[in-house]
Amino acid sequence: MKLINKTAIVTGATGSGMGRSIALTLAREGANIVINYNKNKGNAEEIVQYIKRNNSNVIAVKANIFIDKECDNLVNETIKQYGKVDILVIGPGADWNMESIDNLNIEKSLIDINNEISPVYYFFPKVLPLMYQQKWGRIIGISVLTYPPSPSYSYNVAKQARTSALLSASNEAWKNNVTINVISPGPVNHIEQFDKAINLVNKNDEWINRKNITPQDIAETVLFLCSEEADYISGTEINLKFK
Repeated sequence: MKLINKTAIVTGATGSGMGRSIALTLAREGANIVINYNKNKGNAEEIVQYIKRNNSNVIAVKANIFIDKECDNLVNETIKQYGKVDILVIGPGADWNMESIDNLNIEKSLIDINNEISPVYYFFPKVLPLMYQQKWGRIIGISVLTYPPSPSYSYNVAKQARTSALLSASNEAWKNNVTINVISPGPVNHIEQFDKAINLVNKNDEWINRKNITPQDIAETVLFLCSEEADYISGTEINLKFK
């Protein structure tokens, strides 16, 4: 297992997409896992119970990562439980708003940008000093493949803003052996069935026979960026293509 004694905060893990697969995969490799939930407490408990049954450490914390004080609570609970933060995965962000550029819903478009940028700004002052002190850390943001662009203009712009916010910080963080990278996939289908997500995590037939990109492909890329093999990779955007 590649992440023994590492502690990872994985945001957005209580849905049926990438966040859940990332949390389960990092747990598979021995990391202590911290997930947040806003409304999906039942989904959070399902993930916690599975990870505990498979002999890894995990807690779920109620926290909306678009609110500064709740990000404080998420980090504080992580420190209280595990004493450190080694890995931070920032997932949730903009909504899928389909207005054309000549008919933009300005309020929704600005909220999209806020929801992509605010978790980055909220978490940096909370986790970077901890990572700098231990001279090791991994921050990974989930963005989107921007070419060809998706049909949602405001979504594309907001994701590009997140990518810039993260990668622009990578040189400073690197001075303290903290890497910052971005994963930008094309369209990725959700996995509604929890059992199917587990099969992918465990590299069963669901993984071997997959015909296109899955949330597990993103999770395995996150795992690589957290591993020793990626010690010298920082300031990079990794694109994953949909066939």
